[in-house]
Amino acid sequence: MFATNQHKYNNTLLVRLILYCDIKGISLWQVVKVRLLIIPIVLLLLTTQVNIFSQNVSTYIFTQTTGPYSSISGTSLTLESGSADDGYYPLTNIGFTFNFHGSDFTQFSAATNGRIRLGAIGETSTTNTPLSSYANCIAFGGGDGKIVSSPIYLLSGSAPYRVLTIQYGPYYVYYSGTGDYVNVQIKLYETTNVIEIIYGTSVRSSTYTRQVGISGATTSDFSVRTNSTSWVSSTAAGNNTTTMTWSTLYYPSNGLLYRWTPPPPPPLHHSRNSCYSYCFQYNINGCRFVMDSG
Repeated sequence: MFATNQHKYNNTLLVRLILYCDIKGISLWQVVKVRLLIIPIVLLLLTTQVNIFSQNVSTYIFTQTTGPYSSISGTSLTLESGSADDGYYPLTNIGFTFNFHGSDFTQFSAATNGRIRLGAIGETSTTNTPLSSYANCIAFGGGDGKIVSSPIYLLSGSAPYRVLTIQYGPYYVYYSGTGDYVNVQIKLYETTNVIEIIYGTSVRSSTYTRQVGISGATTSDFSVRTNSTSWVSSTAAGNNTTTMTWSTLYYPSNGLLYRWTPPPPPPLHHSRNSCYSYCFQYNINGCRFVMDSG
């Protein structure tokens, strides 16, 4: 028997190679030839990132906590279309490969209405529920808002633990008002693929509903937060159109942090007599070659 295991945490990298070979009646040359055929496959799998398991953002682990909001000095984005009211910015490099729901992304696009998208250009829509409209979206206050100045971004740290910070400050919650605004950052973490939204200082004078959360490869896969009386005690929403209430009483406090963490990879199971999910079998010269993710 010949066996090779390869493990990779970056959103499931679990490949096991098992060769069962009953050499009874098989010549020595046949056995050698089989092994020669297997070697390139083993080398390929050892040097190639293999994603055989795709995650849903609905399975991400959500945490709400507090932490210091630290303003950054970074590179300012330049509007590609629209205005400070309804506009979006060009695709911009993240600075590293960010894995989101099992897919790799290297670029983001910010919009002026309280959200960014990964791997896709922004949009000028004023919808108050962007997570029901756009895939691969991260919303900190999605709705018909407005920016005072263009968002800035900063890549910090060293590989493989760099952090991209995208800062909106201040962000007007409503496009025609100046009495409601908040400073906010979105953070993307290399390797761990964690997403954070952290809120800074704010001013409140009116009541609005805004959307907070993330959407996956499709809008039917989502992790949306909701609460009409508390941002500190937000709960998971049952649909992708649910919102948070912003008012003089209910708002994100300075330092409030929302975090989404990818789930851990599935446990490793193996049996010589069974072939689990994502299983492929090949018969080469009388030998059974099995590759499985189980």
